Amino acid sequence: RYQADTLIGGPRKTEVFVTRDDRFDCVTFCETVLAAARAHDLPSFEAALRAIRYRGGLVEWRARNHDFAAWCERNIADGFCRPVTMGETVEIRKTLTAPSALGRRSYAIAGIPRKVLLASKDSLKRGDIVGFISHRTWLDYFHTGFVTFDGKGELMLRNASLSHRRVVDESMKDFLAINGVRYVTVLRPQELEKPA
Repeated sequence: RYQADTLIGGPRKTEVFVTRDDRFDCVTFCETVLAAARAHDLPSFEAALRAIRYRGGLVEWRARNHDFAAWCERNIADGFCRPVTMGETVEIRKTLTAPSALGRRSYAIAGIPRKVLLASKDSLKRGDIVGFISHRTWLDYFHTGFVTFDGKGELMLRNASLSHRRVVDESMKDFLAINGVRYVTVLRPQELEKPA
């Protein structure tokens, strides 16, 4: 099921490491699936989830990836994901101030135009992470989910959906149109190196 605000902590409240498999928002759904794909048991799942969610795996509120732009940057830098490029990108600058305890944060996001994403479905793989860039100046992304395909090869979005109140697969084309999405970011999860 969909549930917002499942993480516990704040600027004046101790951060608690939360692991759930029953309720998610869009980001915690992506984090949980990505960590589970990398894990072979519960301890390795928890270690992966800490590393994906927190800078340096440090369970502290200020180390949490509060902005999805920071989430992308850190998970690329840490080798969990790599950016997927498709044709010309547009640089979108965002300056975020909420939550205020984190101060001003500025990001330069490489946005893939919606029409390029839809025209390049052969460049996408099941499990790629799509971030939907917000129109609002004060918000970096408004949603995220995974690329998947239906039985006919149609490009789909698997996501923890607020409107459906659960994890669903829905047409990517329809989702982009209904939400007026102009630009997206695509990340590809990286495979763990096999031991020699």
